[in-house]
Amino acid sequence: MVTSPTLTQPPANLGAWAPSLVYSRHSAPLVPPAIAASVGLILDRYTAPGPSLLLGALIIVMVVAALATLRRQHRIVHWCLLGLAGIFAAGWHHLWQQPFSNDIGRFADSDVKLVRVAGTILEAVVRPPREDELASRRSTEQTWLVVRVARVELRAGWTEATGRCRVMVSEQLAADVGDRIEAVGELRTFRPPQNPGESDIAQFYRDQGISTSLRVETAEAVRIIDRGQCFWPDVALARLRSAARSELDAFLPPDQAVLARALLLGETTALDSGQLTAFQRTGVYHVLAISGQHLSILCLMLWPLLGITPTSRRSRAVLIALLAIAYALFTGGRAPILRAAIMVAAFCAAMILRRAPNPLNALALAWLVLVVLNPADVFSVGCQISFLCVLLLLEVLWPLQLGLSKWNRVELLLFEARPAWQQVLAKAGWRVLWAYAATVLLWTALTPLAAASFHLVSPAGLLIGPPLILLTTVALAAGFAFLFLSPLSSVLAWPAGLLLQASLQLSEDLVRIVEKLPCSYWYTAGPPAWWLAVFYGIVLLALLVPRLRPWWRTALAGLLVWCVVLATLPARSIPPDELRCTFLAVGHGSCAVLELPDGRVLLYDVGALLGPEVAQRQVAPFLWSRGISRIDEVFLSHADLDHFNGLPQLMERFAVGQVSVTPSFFGKGERGIVRLGDAILEQGVPVRVLSRGRRLSAGSVEIEVLHPPESGPRGTENARSLVLLIRQGGRSLLLTGDLEEPGLSLVTAQPIQGVDVLLAPHHGSAASNTERFAAWARPRLAVSSEGQERGRRVNPYEKLGAELWRTSDEGAVTVTFAPEGIRASAYITGQAWRDF
Repeated sequence: MVTSPTLTQPPANLGAWAPSLVYSRHSAPLVPPAIAASVGLILDRYTAPGPSLLLGALIIVMVVAALATLRRQHRIVHWCLLGLAGIFAAGWHHLWQQPFSNDIGRFADSDVKLVRVAGTILEAVVRPPREDELASRRSTEQTWLVVRVARVELRAGWTEATGRCRVMVSEQLAADVGDRIEAVGELRTFRPPQNPGESDIAQFYRDQGISTSLRVETAEAVRIIDRGQCFWPDVALARLRSAARSELDAFLPPDQAVLARALLLGETTALDSGQLTAFQRTGVYHVLAISGQHLSILCLMLWPLLGITPTSRRSRAVLIALLAIAYALFTGGRAPILRAAIMVAAFCAAMILRRAPNPLNALALAWLVLVVLNPADVFSVGCQISFLCVLLLLEVLWPLQLGLSKWNRVELLLFEARPAWQQVLAKAGWRVLWAYAATVLLWTALTPLAAASFHLVSPAGLLIGPPLILLTTVALAAGFAFLFLSPLSSVLAWPAGLLLQASLQLSEDLVRIVEKLPCSYWYTAGPPAWWLAVFYGIVLLALLVPRLRPWWRTALAGLLVWCVVLATLPARSIPPDELRCTFLAVGHGSCAVLELPDGRVLLYDVGALLGPEVAQRQVAPFLWSRGISRIDEVFLSHADLDHFNGLPQLMERFAVGQVSVTPSFFGKGERGIVRLGDAILEQGVPVRVLSRGRRLSAGSVEIEVLHPPESGPRGTENARSLVLLIRQGGRSLLLTGDLEEPGLSLVTAQPIQGVDVLLAPHHGSAASNTERFAAWARPRLAVSSEGQERGRRVNPYEKLGAELWRTSDEGAVTVTFAPEGIRASAYITGQAWRDF
């Protein structure tokens, strides 16, 4: 991800006003408390000291401060005050993460529970349907709400409750912010990560104060008790946002309308998946996020307009500060725009008090305010990128620009003696040069964080960052003008609307073209967290500690050495005599990752009923967490979407050596199969057909295909599932896909010794997991890949003394075949199993 600057090159006669922008760190007293608060937040987030330890630390620091005050040891008092800032920040974060005694989360658990919830809508977003040939379920229009809960009705009746709940209605709902509603649906908590490397969605919502999810099937299950009153600020802003959305949708074509809503209103959820992916891959998604660029354009437009009115300079500063804060709240109040609004308010306050603005102090103030508003916000990647960009611009690029822009009187006279066209070209070239210099600086500094967070490296951002900033600046100015003029006159708004449409179309075309260029982006595992901590620790020390500024060359050398350390980190390795198989928890679907002793990686199925996002959300993060960058072969058991729909996205992120399928796989002819075939051809991956009797070998590992035959059997694709028997060191693993009759009878007719580990066929269904099949396979451990939406559970393996683990309960299950025996572990429960 690259963030290009919004600062422009100052004029040559900078000397008249440059001193007001040159500041000393000693005049930024809020920086040390901001650093101390950050340390406290980090310690509470990752070490969880608990209230007792925090209270003890508070008492100790206060006692030390009191003794130091009596002895007039001011330096110790200063450090104690910083310690108090850190302790209070840690305590505030701890309280923020703790629910109240009657929080709605205490009425829910990971299992489904039918309840009625009453509360007030805080956020309302309509998500349009998204057509995808690889989706197992038809996409419908949905309404996503965030509701402040007041009551919950259980079997015992209504009970007072607090907290926030995410409500998902499977239809469009005519409700808005401020409405009081009652909704009947399935209440559950957010589950922790099911697989290694997977994002913690529960922590993500906990940081927003949301503890539960309520799934509502129809709009009729939601009753609006009372409409919100417009005199409430949040309701008024929501109604204003709805009116702006309607104006944009009515004037612009659908593709440009959703871009305009993202750019002007902060509604990125309406973006088409193709648009979103293109902006992410080219590293310019930040231009759609509401940030300082938006406020800069808005303030530059409003300041001269307010100058026409009979108001003083101070009055205009007050109005600009209020409008900046109002726009931040209007667009959702996310961390980057709040940071910008607070800094604008600080600059306006300096203007009112007739003092020189202090950008670094304003940045520290914005950080502290965000800590107070929501201490968990500072851990979001968007917030970190926003603050780091501004810090780099203030501490590196801006001082460098000021130093190079100081001309002496002779140089200034020589420049002014040039023809006007040469002066214009020189100034334009200077600004382009600095725009690309800033882009290179920010791209270099932010790439490690972006690679770790989004698993993307986007050199394309270096190329299109500055021109895209220019286009979106034009779009912002035209968009603001269009929204201001539309209520007055459609004729006056028409030129601004055309300019908005043209600039958005050019922006999207530019992104689409660059996305297709070679090496414009690539996916990567990203650096580990400990490497990031050291890297950005060096960066922040060099930027924020005045005494270290003369040592900037040493800091730069340290960063380069640290990058070499990252490049020389050892690749993934497993013992040469071990076979490792991980059954990922992908809901109702299947994906088994086999890591062979010789270093090769095989996948058996990669799909889920929830959709092709399984590759992005579960499979790819796990592979990256294991240090895997190449998949040697993918075995697809059969042509059902929930077993292969993640492969196209996976091939975009990893090099795949080969895909093996059954003889009837591509004969089904459905749209999903065609889409998969096109993706395989586009990536140039060879395809191999396997049938019964085929034997494969990979070092010490032998793979035997037990099913299906070259033709048949009749029935669904499940009956023709690819069944693999994998042997290594006298141990065996059986992978069965969705095997069912009549294929089940064909497989059990073949003589076989009992297997050690079995992938239970057809997600543990009763029709496939019969007592006859269990007696034939005789596993010691059976693993069932299934989702929470399951039917009747069966366990025919219990009578044989075997364990049955379900990924819906255990999470990812890892089985290791070693010379001394077999060991298995579950990711969520930590359950362990051994067979020596």
